[in-house]
Amino acid sequence: LERTFQLLTQVAGRAGRATSMHGDVIIQTAHPTHPAIIASQLQDYHLMYNDELQHRREAVYPPYCRFVVIEVSSSDLSMAEMHAQHLCFALPRNHPSLLVLGPTRPLLDRLRGQYRRIIVLKSKKAEDPSGSILRHAMAVALQHYRDHHAHSKVRITRSEEHTSQLQ
Repeated sequence: LERTFQLLTQVAGRAGRATSMHGDVIIQTAHPTHPAIIASQLQDYHLMYNDELQHRREAVYPPYCRFVVIEVSSSDLSMAEMHAQHLCFALPRNHPSLLVLGPTRPLLDRLRGQYRRIIVLKSKKAEDPSGSILRHAMAVALQHYRDHHAHSKVRITRSEEHTSQLQ
């Protein structure tokens, strides 16, 4: 939403700027009532911003949560799937401030000869303001995985998403 709003606003701002003639912008869309279209038409950043924040709150996305993506990869498809399941089952499923999604196939499920599966872990900031519950849950799950299931042909990587600020 934010990127669409930015692009439409940028294009509209450039229309007719190079000449003394007035410029018009025509947007062809199948979704004329989409919030990004409406906000860019009205040139109302606050409308887009507030709409985006509401969607993020409802979907439990940043800035209302911490978002960690754990990737399990292996050159062997069955090992990638099995080890993703092992790690996922080690994560707490009934904690009120944590949400575990997956494991699932990413858009590119095979990259550079490695099969990949991802697990998404969300932590609600209202219930875990410091992130300590999230860090503890990940540490316990990773230690359990290392102690009982780790294999040299399987790689575990994680990345925290910090793209939580609308600009």
